[in-house]
Amino acid sequence: VVLDPLYPKSRLEYMIEDAGIQFVVTAEGQEGHFAHVEMVRLEELTVESVIAPTRQINSENLAYIVYTSGSTGKPKGVMVEYRSLMNMVSWHQEVYRISAEDRATQIAGVAFDSAVQEIWPYLTAGAALYLSTEELRINPEALRDWLIDSRITASFAPTPILERLLKLSWPDKTDLRFILTGGDQLTQYPSNDIPFAVINQYGPSENTVVTTDCYVPVGVTTGTPSIGRPIANTEVYVLDSHLQLVPIGVIGDLYIGGKSLARGYANRPDLIKEKFIPHPFKSGERLYCTGDKASYLSDGNLQFHGRIDDQVKIRGFRIELGEIEAVLQAHSSVKEAVVLVREDNQGDKRLVAYVVGEGSVHEWREYLQTHLPNYMVPTNFIEMEFLPLTPNGKLDLKALPILSEQSAENTVYPRTPLEELIASVWSQVLGIGDMGVQDSFFELGGHSLLATQVVSRLQEVFQIKLPVRELFEYSTVEALSKRMDQLRKGSEKREIPPLVPMERGNNIPLSYAQQRLWFIDQFAPNSALYNMPMACRLTGNWLPEALELGWNQLIERHESLRTVFYEEDGHPVQQIQPYIFRPLLQMDLTKLSLEERERKLEQWIQTEVESPFDLEQGPLFRGKLIRISEEEWVLLCNMHHIISDGWSMEILLQEWMAFYENAIGEKQAELEPLPVQYADFAQWQREWLKDEVLYQQLAYWKEELSGELPVLMLPMDRPRPPVQTHHGLTHNVLLSRSLLDKLNELSRQEGATLFMTLLASYQSFLARYTGQTDIIVGSPIANRNYREIEGLIGFFVNTLVYRADLSNAPAFQELLSQVRIKALKAYEYQDVPFEKIVEVIQPERNTSHSPIFQTMFTLQNTGQELPELHGRNIEVMESNAPIAKFDLSLTAAEVEEGLLLTFVYRTDLFDSLTIESMAEHFGNWLNVIVENPDKSLAKLPILSGLQQKQLEEWNNDAVAYPQESTIHQLFEEQVNRTPDAVAVVDE
Repeated sequence: VVLDPLYPKSRLEYMIEDAGIQFVVTAEGQEGHFAHVEMVRLEELTVESVIAPTRQINSENLAYIVYTSGSTGKPKGVMVEYRSLMNMVSWHQEVYRISAEDRATQIAGVAFDSAVQEIWPYLTAGAALYLSTEELRINPEALRDWLIDSRITASFAPTPILERLLKLSWPDKTDLRFILTGGDQLTQYPSNDIPFAVINQYGPSENTVVTTDCYVPVGVTTGTPSIGRPIANTEVYVLDSHLQLVPIGVIGDLYIGGKSLARGYANRPDLIKEKFIPHPFKSGERLYCTGDKASYLSDGNLQFHGRIDDQVKIRGFRIELGEIEAVLQAHSSVKEAVVLVREDNQGDKRLVAYVVGEGSVHEWREYLQTHLPNYMVPTNFIEMEFLPLTPNGKLDLKALPILSEQSAENTVYPRTPLEELIASVWSQVLGIGDMGVQDSFFELGGHSLLATQVVSRLQEVFQIKLPVRELFEYSTVEALSKRMDQLRKGSEKREIPPLVPMERGNNIPLSYAQQRLWFIDQFAPNSALYNMPMACRLTGNWLPEALELGWNQLIERHESLRTVFYEEDGHPVQQIQPYIFRPLLQMDLTKLSLEERERKLEQWIQTEVESPFDLEQGPLFRGKLIRISEEEWVLLCNMHHIISDGWSMEILLQEWMAFYENAIGEKQAELEPLPVQYADFAQWQREWLKDEVLYQQLAYWKEELSGELPVLMLPMDRPRPPVQTHHGLTHNVLLSRSLLDKLNELSRQEGATLFMTLLASYQSFLARYTGQTDIIVGSPIANRNYREIEGLIGFFVNTLVYRADLSNAPAFQELLSQVRIKALKAYEYQDVPFEKIVEVIQPERNTSHSPIFQTMFTLQNTGQELPELHGRNIEVMESNAPIAKFDLSLTAAEVEEGLLLTFVYRTDLFDSLTIESMAEHFGNWLNVIVENPDKSLAKLPILSGLQQKQLEEWNNDAVAYPQESTIHQLFEEQVNRTPDAVAVVDE
């Protein structure tokens, strides 16, 4: 058993105990301290006898145990016998013609089973083995040079390393005959000028390293290499769920049999029974279930198609259910548990946990929230007396109850009409069935955007003004019903006029937000600054006629897409034009080369992005359909911000695809008639948001933004130009899921949302980066507080301003408390448009920067997924050169792998290296915050340990020297002694 000293001590201790290890051979300085095991240093062995004790060993004895990751959270030990090892070794020597003249490499980590193939086929043949270093593994150029200079003849390289090597230039001829690769799916073919063979291998540890292999052909530009055919004395089968062979080209489950099979797993008879099954075609033999998908090619080679792993996708996140089950079953009160995705109501996917145990649902949910990210915590927990089984002992999924059958034993259901109404609204917004009045809205899957929808519906029902902060403070049905009863009866009651279709005159007023953009357009016409382009790559069998029909149905459905703006009697007004059929402009690139197509496509997209709109003449919604190939198109649309926002773009895409499916007869578009149009909202806003209501809203912002408003002084690479420009670039950083989990946990502990925690982190980071203590950050808010406008395409988004005071060097917990209070207040006063705030505050104007704030923060948590269409795919194309409306904007998004940060910055102010460094520091800052939330922010390091060490080394120049001489004299003397020696080499 190989024990990697870099493993965590707890993992090493588990492996030692699990394998029954009594002696550990190690080197000086790496002894460690492990109980019940004797440590033997290599240096001590040199004084021991070289005569081995007599012991009988046969082919069925264990050769080694290799530990691999297990779904239980503990590694599993794969036991390999000598006979299995010898099969692999003899096959390797024969097929690859290994001799004593060979010089081979050992590159993979010795704790991985790939090292078995790197070492024993060569040492037993008398070949020389060259050991690589970590520096070589991470530097492809150095590794290439080492392979050439060492005259290596045979090598193995893990797939990622090989793919980097294949991208390098090589001499026409080397001693290297081949490089074997495995461990990951090989995605590229070698070019024609690679001077060695590439051999792709596939094999789990349970079949002694290698199961299949093949020489990878050169010069192929499409598809991915196959994993080849089985090695000697090895069988592979592609079977269906009934263990029957599948036809050529059909994807099935991959099973392995033969002489290389492992004995099984150490101390895991249950897992052996599950993974090593009786051979369906050969009595008395076994097959190993790999958990992989594969298909036969027509030439007998196998094509790999990924894992069978029980993964699902919820709200865009890929989730392995087994991971949730393992964590849940680790709770002391849980006896059995299974987690499923239920869709008992169409389109209503949710995670449901079925639990046999003695604890409470609240206890289990709280436990999972401390160990898993939010999107992996089941929405529903159903308590079971036992889990139903089929006659052959497998879990009977069909017998598990649907959500409506959930046991009500520990649930307090609504008891009053008010509680019933609130629970009904929650149920609609969260997409869940019955709930208890003591269940927390946020533990049921709610977040800030969904809270806004709840508030809008409750306002509609009860005709009162309900601030979003009330839902944060009263987060159960029981608590909120009591609070709403107070609001209905007390002095806080605020009547809101109903939002209904309005009588239209010839001159319809603009909303406050529209009016601001109209004035900007008058000041700077022919500007593309407020364009909202979107490009989608469509693959599959698409019908242009149906897309064109859907495009027109959208225009007919949403008046905003038929609206123009002009001046009447000195005031801006909007006019809704009658619907007429508009062709969707189609363009064709199929006659060009692949390279020319992409170049032309990029050119057309950039032209569209930079093309301004004429607000008076219209149209303010443009579309193009560009054909790339037989089954690939790019759908390019563009709107002016005055008729749209980010939320609207999602509505547009969803409804367009619904109309498309309706047009081709696949699905009936079930879109409810729109209760109002944007013009109705504009008139309603003008009538409601005035006088006392407007005064109360503005009073908060005048107080919050009183005094001198600081300009954010980020370290820039160039002075600000006199007039700000908007040329931008993006930089993306993916932070680990473990960090995201800690941020979510910190948010829960402090009673805040992830948005609040990240906003406070960003503000404190900016304070450290600028030395300022008065930090102002803007943030967009959907501002769809009323149910009637949730499905409209229009300009609703508003900007909220968050001002943080860090003058007293608060701890992060203190700052987060401050930010939480201010965020909830901002939600309460979000109705007043940002444009109106600017008008009233009248900040000092300067054309070199934006007013009030110069940086924007956004957390994307809408959970919106692209439409799923049978046999067709949609991919939103990202812009490489976005418009930078502010000096710096940061967007955070929870993704499958962790926290994705996107920095958009003005290239007139910042170099890319500056932003990259800033992004790295912000990642460091988040890590420090989650570990030290109770310590003063001023005392926390913003640099990582490595960065700090680098700075220390640069300043560590204190050495003894002759004080009677000067530095340049010493240097001159050295030059005279060795004039031809190398002085400095910079690699």
